[in-house]
Amino acid sequence: MFFHFWILSKYIKAWRQFFDVTILLTIAGVTLGVAVLMVAMSSFSGFETTLKRAIIEAVGDVAIYKRNGKIDKIDSLEKQLKPFMSSVEEKLYFLGQESLVASNGKIAAIFLQGVEKEKTASVLNLKNRITQGQNVWTVREGDIPPAYVGKDLLKKMNLKIGDTFKIVLPRTTASSSSDLNPTMKTFYVVAAVDLGKYDFNSRFIFVDLPIVQELLGTKNISGIRVKLKNSDRAEAWAKRVQEKLGWSYSVMDWRQTNRNYFSAIEYEKQVIFFIVLVIVVAAGFNVITSLFVTILKRYRDISLFKTLGARPWDIGLLFCLHGLLLGAVGTSLGLFIGWLLCVSFEWAQTIFPILPPDIYRLSFIATEMRSGDLLAICGATMTICFFSTLIPALRGARLSPIEGLKYE
Repeated sequence: MFFHFWILSKYIKAWRQFFDVTILLTIAGVTLGVAVLMVAMSSFSGFETTLKRAIIEAVGDVAIYKRNGKIDKIDSLEKQLKPFMSSVEEKLYFLGQESLVASNGKIAAIFLQGVEKEKTASVLNLKNRITQGQNVWTVREGDIPPAYVGKDLLKKMNLKIGDTFKIVLPRTTASSSSDLNPTMKTFYVVAAVDLGKYDFNSRFIFVDLPIVQELLGTKNISGIRVKLKNSDRAEAWAKRVQEKLGWSYSVMDWRQTNRNYFSAIEYEKQVIFFIVLVIVVAAGFNVITSLFVTILKRYRDISLFKTLGARPWDIGLLFCLHGLLLGAVGTSLGLFIGWLLCVSFEWAQTIFPILPPDIYRLSFIATEMRSGDLLAICGATMTICFFSTLIPALRGARLSPIEGLKYE
């Protein structure tokens, strides 16, 4: 094996002959394929991670609801959850209600969430989601409570930080559950929040839990949002809790709330990988071409090696190493260029509105280069380059010494 690397190093030192136009085009083809693969995989992985983070920080790792109505026996539920609390970092009571918001002559349907204000930072990460305003829960003069409003809803309603607006909540009368007696409450915008997903930013408003309970005339809650110590174990934890609580409760982890969406991303990622891999396959044909050209140029050298006792296996291995070297150089350059493109893509999103949030549901995608994706890209590229070297290597190994020396 040392002999083969020694011979190859001699060719590389004569770089003007080694890196001719054919070989440079071959390396360029591999580089392009790897760079495009890396950008595609990083974008899909980043999209999945961004969506996951947005969902977790809006609804928690796991949400526990009562199937028929609100949760009234909170103490009983707490006792049932006690055996599972070792995996829980924090939990948050909430009361949600479909409502209407009215301001500046405009009306919009929203989802009002009453939350425990002391726990919003640890469960929903609301503090770090603020784009404008302050993280305070101060009640204004005139008994006007604060509200955290999704940034797209704020824009839709032409509201600014400090502006007041009214929320209308449907409420049944004491005499009949079919009769409505709407209640209305004035709030002021204390902060605009970016929840990472257009659906959330255009509908969600967060206020203090007791205020919503008072408006709805109840002490009950809609459910509990749970923040786990490890978000990746949310599905297993939710299944165990669901078995304990029974059918009367619904326990949903963050993935279950958008299962079809995440499954579609996984399938699309695999399809895009194989589609873009065609570029690398095309580069593999360039490897075959460049090696055949190299064989034609090295007829004399191959004949001399065989005359001096080199076996066909040695010649074949030499050309395999030659092709793999081209693949390794192209892969390395492709990874570097792909990384530059990923960084440029993130930078461009901060300046230009590349992703319409009302279509893609996300306004910003952070690219993520996962080790598994990088291994798959490098492994697939080097495998294609290896098989591309076999035919030229066999051709070079079968060359007769007489063919290369008969004109010398």
